[in-house]
Amino acid sequence: GKHGRPNRPDSSGCQPGKVFGRTPLLGIIHEVADDVRRWKSIWEIPVNALSLTAVFTIGVLGWAVWHWSYYGVDYTARVESPLHANLRPGGPIGLAMALLACFLFLWNLAYLIRRSTSLGRFLPGSLRRWMGWHVFTGLTGVLCVLVHSGYSVRATTGGHALIVLSLVVLSGAIGRYLYAFVPRAANGTESSLDELRQQLTVLSADWDRDRRGFCTQVHEQIDHLITEGRWRPGFFARVGVFIIGQFHLRRSLRQLKRSGLSEGITRDEINHVLSLAKKAYRLTLLVTHYEEVGAMLASWRYFHRWLALLMVLLAIAHIVTSARYASLDFTFLPFNLGGEK
Repeated sequence: GKHGRPNRPDSSGCQPGKVFGRTPLLGIIHEVADDVRRWKSIWEIPVNALSLTAVFTIGVLGWAVWHWSYYGVDYTARVESPLHANLRPGGPIGLAMALLACFLFLWNLAYLIRRSTSLGRFLPGSLRRWMGWHVFTGLTGVLCVLVHSGYSVRATTGGHALIVLSLVVLSGAIGRYLYAFVPRAANGTESSLDELRQQLTVLSADWDRDRRGFCTQVHEQIDHLITEGRWRPGFFARVGVFIIGQFHLRRSLRQLKRSGLSEGITRDEINHVLSLAKKAYRLTLLVTHYEEVGAMLASWRYFHRWLALLMVLLAIAHIVTSARYASLDFTFLPFNLGGEK
């Protein structure tokens, strides 16, 4: 080592400075940063947009509480309320929320254009950033629709559209979790099989330089978790195996952490090794079951997009029906649409 002193294995049994092919401190910083970016990316959206979503959510809840004398009664009884003219779905506030929701959903669907290989190059920004705005506009759009509907779901095309929209958001949340599991380049594109194999080769070489003590125990446990999972055909079967595998991984890491602490290994050294183990598990799983994971993501995209299409069709039917039969008050707009219809 430096100044003539030999490098000695730390209390975890791992050679200092060799697990990552760099100094231990830089290795820890890089690995922690990678894990934070990857797992926190489940809700990775621009900071300002995230803050705006939180504020908007609080505002929507506060609005409901403030006007609970209207929203808290049966829908048929609201007609007698003096607030009905403004708060009803066809009133100024309800229509303003509906128009805002339409704008947000159009922005949301622009993500599909950005993903297109032929049209995506005309839109600025990375796929990662566009995914963030996709999540933000979807969640905020739902809140707008909720206010527009008067916080109620009825047996109408609008009510059915709201139900399907809720399913779209739920499927999107599941897909965002799956999306975050797959390593990506800086521009947000998924890593290819060759890139994953290269990453795993580098990781395995660094890990295998010294497999003694706690490092060996962790390595063997990760190998066991990879081999015990049996992937079966079918989207729900694959998702089930994937989620169960994540629970088993977290349980094993907790047990390994307790085992390391009982052996007198420092907490920093344990976290250092376990962060390496999580990355090894993810890369090994993706390389071993690359086709299965790809098929799972493809099935999810297919399901999510058809749900979104159904929601759009129901929303269009709702708009057409409302424009033809409902009493719509557009007097809040700065330009004339014919007043109340």
